[in-house]
Amino acid sequence: MIELATERIKDYDTKRREEMETLKQQVIDSAKALEERRRRHASRTAYHGGKLPVEIFGEIFGLLVAHDVAQAIVVSHVCKHWRAMALSTPSLWKTLVLAKKDPARKTREWIKRSQSHIRELCVRVQFQDSTVPLTSALLGFPWNHLRVCRVYHAASFEINQILIDISATNILANLVELEDVGSPGKELKVHFNWRIFGFQLRSLIIENQVVSWDDLSGFTKLVSLVVRHSFASSAGCVLNVFEANPMLEKVVLDAIVPLSHPLAVLAPTLPRLTHLEIARALTRNFSITMPSLQILRLNFIVSGADELLGSILDRGPVMLTELRIQSSVITSSKLIPLLRAASSLKTFVLSHFDGQVNTIVEALASYPSPSQDVPSPFETIMCPLLTHINLSACPGLKTGAIMRFVKSRLPSVAPETSQHTTIVDKNVSTVAQIETLVLNNCPMIEPEVLPWLRSRVQTVSCVYATGKNAKWKR
Repeated sequence: MIELATERIKDYDTKRREEMETLKQQVIDSAKALEERRRRHASRTAYHGGKLPVEIFGEIFGLLVAHDVAQAIVVSHVCKHWRAMALSTPSLWKTLVLAKKDPARKTREWIKRSQSHIRELCVRVQFQDSTVPLTSALLGFPWNHLRVCRVYHAASFEINQILIDISATNILANLVELEDVGSPGKELKVHFNWRIFGFQLRSLIIENQVVSWDDLSGFTKLVSLVVRHSFASSAGCVLNVFEANPMLEKVVLDAIVPLSHPLAVLAPTLPRLTHLEIARALTRNFSITMPSLQILRLNFIVSGADELLGSILDRGPVMLTELRIQSSVITSSKLIPLLRAASSLKTFVLSHFDGQVNTIVEALASYPSPSQDVPSPFETIMCPLLTHINLSACPGLKTGAIMRFVKSRLPSVAPETSQHTTIVDKNVSTVAQIETLVLNNCPMIEPEVLPWLRSRVQTVSCVYATGKNAKWKR
């Protein structure tokens, strides 16, 4: 209509024409605004999810549940369509977590929703507050599909009895991961009583219990073994467990027990072991051939740490990338040769150690003297790839040793002159610069050098032991 009215206006009537053009623009703007409001309303009210295939919904929900199993309940409470999609996807309900709230009813619902294909069972600490016997809560549970079992505290003993009773039928053939955590403070009252040797277990975690190495020797396919805060009975030797499980890749032993063995016993070989952690144990005469070891952590070792380090050095190339020694008794004469051989070491932690800490740090900062004959192209600084070092709670650590250590890792620093300068310069370029330096609770580190350290190291932490010390130091 506006176009027709504009055509009838005389050419000389410019005022009228301008008014019509203005009116036309207002109509166009109003139409655009109305369309935008309609689009926004449609975006808020229209449901496009109904156009997606069921398989796409299953993939999306599966990603959420893989991050957090509780998301299965969340998505089933959004709307009727989402609930229908969630309940028709059995893979979302493959993990059953029992706690305080109505565990028996939850088990029945999960069996139905998963179509009896529950792969993971977790019985939390809060389950004991439900006052429901575990046998009643797990009535009708499909054990034949179970792959992962995690039980905590009071449920630990009950689940052991249940699985022992049903093990004779080989119904647990698919169980590959077991985490059995007893009650803290009751370690001596609960015994890890798994005399079931037909399992295909790959990962075993035991905490707060009494364990028997003879019992654990019945497992033969373990890839990961973790024993924490536990006591080991005198029956058997831990090396028997290693011999029975040559495919072990990770071993954590935090048990109040001697790990030593008679000298006549041959050291077992674990060719795939990459992670070894020992705490609160006696390691005298304890040796394993570990050609692939990359992570070694020793905590609260009062006897045998030197022998363990020596055996690692003597039994092949040192492939360590991480070495942590905390509150343990060691000597520099055993540690320095191991560090010299660990050319791939990136992380080094030596905490709660006083004795010879400066000797060790000075060794890390020094270059070997070139041979008087033909220099070796491999003569370089110890641990050239070292980037993260933690020397916390070493009260004897001196400022000078730390400064020389940091200087030796700077790109522009080379050792003092020698006739083989070109070889040394080439080696200096391959030395990594320190990225993290932790010096907490080291009172002899002078505060004046901290700005210098922070200008050359990306992250420096130096927190003094007490507020009083921090006040006068800084």
